[in-house]
Amino acid sequence: MKNDLILNKYLKWHTHIVKATIATRKPCRFPKPLLHLLQEKGVLTPNTVASELLCNPHLTKVAQSWINAAFSQGLISRDDNGEMLITEEGKKYLENGKAFVPEEGEWMITFCDADPRIENRIIKIEKVYSAKMPFDLRKELDKRIQQSSRFFELKKLHDADITSMLEPRNIVNTLDGKEYQIIEINTEQSPLISLGDNFSIQWNVSKKKVSYIYEDNEYPIETLPSWAKETKEEIISQAVTNKLSLLNLDVSFNKNGKLEIPFLDSLSDETKRNLAIKCPISKTSVGNWDETSIPVEVVPMTEFDANEWFRWLFMDGMNNYLTNKYYNVLTESISKKLDWSLDEIGKEEFLKDILDNCKLVNEKKMLIQATLDWNL
Repeated sequence: MKNDLILNKYLKWHTHIVKATIATRKPCRFPKPLLHLLQEKGVLTPNTVASELLCNPHLTKVAQSWINAAFSQGLISRDDNGEMLITEEGKKYLENGKAFVPEEGEWMITFCDADPRIENRIIKIEKVYSAKMPFDLRKELDKRIQQSSRFFELKKLHDADITSMLEPRNIVNTLDGKEYQIIEINTEQSPLISLGDNFSIQWNVSKKKVSYIYEDNEYPIETLPSWAKETKEEIISQAVTNKLSLLNLDVSFNKNGKLEIPFLDSLSDETKRNLAIKCPISKTSVGNWDETSIPVEVVPMTEFDANEWFRWLFMDGMNNYLTNKYYNVLTESISKKLDWSLDEIGKEEFLKDILDNCKLVNEKKMLIQATLDWNL
């Protein structure tokens, strides 16, 4: 994760309360033999169901209620010719024993702002006052609902994209991996009760992974979206180009992937010291992102640049009298860091060159002068 390129885009989210009948997929006691009978006979009638499943030809009303329930729960339907058939929902029910069970009441719909990188904006759907809701949360929700009539009265659910997804008979897959079927809904009376800005799209470019982050929970997208095709190298290369265009530099990467750059006084001390340049990234080919910076390793472009960089690092790191031991330790550490050593030049000659040709603060100038005067 340390060297991963991770981009984030934060979006606002909104929670509205709606009066609706919404079905959730739950284990159901609906008799599977009814669907098996349809597979066998190709048709269901009250008489057939009563005789073959209930073993009592007089229970036609019960049989009809079973058939009606199968239709209402979307397990069976009729084709254009009026023939009965098992729906996709019916097939799923036969596989896992779960079917959509409708519940009428007030529901909380949470969704995020529109963004072309998000296909499904509905984050979650929750039943108000569900059995699993803690008491303190119910109390807080009561307070929000009371406030909504005063503070959020005009903020109805008028988002056309969301309301189209919530039309009756639509099946809605939410961010938290749950599935709902809209039976009936009233979006005209739908006060806003909560909103925030901690929903984000997170793109780990290095690992080719896209996730949504909501309330500190990560929801990975199984299939990489078509927009997430740029590589880390392409994004960094563009960021470097944008950064260095401000410095009027024409640079390139070497075979080791490091950026060859001349030594310039205009470079920041942080860049000179760490041999890395921070390049801000706030835009890729698929849109804007919350700005982040990534360090790009740099190396001197020429031998002249390497010598100048060595001198600067020496002056920056020097903080004591330059005894032979301290001088050797300091120059060896710089050579290792820079992967460069000075040409055959002695300690005295090097220090005199710095005194004569480099700008020094008085304290460091005194340390070098004293080293030479005392022949340390």
